[in-house]
Amino acid sequence: MREKILRASKILNIFSYLILVFLGFYSIAFCAYLLESSSAFIFYLPLLIILITEPILSALINAIFISILLLSTFMILKISLQTPNDTYPHVPGYVLMLLSFNVILSLILPPSMPIQPTIELVPAIILWAPIYEEFFFRFLLIVLPIAIISKDPMIVFKGKNAVRRSDFTFIIISSALFGFFHLIYGIGAVLAAMIAGIVMGFIAIRYNILVSINIHFLLNTITASAIVALSWGHVLIMPFILTAILLSVVLGVTTFIITLFLFIDSSIIKKQ
Repeated sequence: MREKILRASKILNIFSYLILVFLGFYSIAFCAYLLESSSAFIFYLPLLIILITEPILSALINAIFISILLLSTFMILKISLQTPNDTYPHVPGYVLMLLSFNVILSLILPPSMPIQPTIELVPAIILWAPIYEEFFFRFLLIVLPIAIISKDPMIVFKGKNAVRRSDFTFIIISSALFGFFHLIYGIGAVLAAMIAGIVMGFIAIRYNILVSINIHFLLNTITASAIVALSWGHVLIMPFILTAILLSVVLGVTTFIITLFLFIDSSIIKKQ
């Protein structure tokens, strides 16, 4: 019975993950005309944005970014399918838990400055932010220092099988900075960003930076796809978005409960 529940949960998590992937690439496809004419380089500390409007260069940069998202999607599917059913949570499960937390937290602490629904923001939300922010907050502040201290450059590419307590020092510092960069949107956004930063930091060390980029990309798909659907009047997309939100909340909470149960169960077995 337990094996069947875990298998069913894994299948549902992957199915929900694929819905989010569809919404993400739908958002990219329907703002492609923007991606052909503009790109940006974003630097942090100090925050500096260099906008590129040369069409060929912009299209090339954005094509590389989209390729990174495609590669990371296939990587997560491969990891998820190869992971045993009783190893929890699976990578899609992390996405769903974070999304469910974000939805619940946004109801309790609404953002003080909601994102304006203009399609010009979509490339930044769905493409540039996931890559630039993961590179700075997760790669430069977490993965690279740990790889240098451990004297193991392969951590950058393959991650670590065991994330140590000392690694969480880098994760906490990075997550605090990540939360601070969302302060303009209110305390709810800061808390959501900090929790997401901790999870994505763990993921970046455990697997690699591509996986955390993909998770960040998917966390932004609901907002981006809703903006695109409303901008273009795509009424038929809205059910997909509502389904994604509902599944994320239900399966995210379920995944959290299963993960907690398995953790407690394994702790009891170890004590015995």
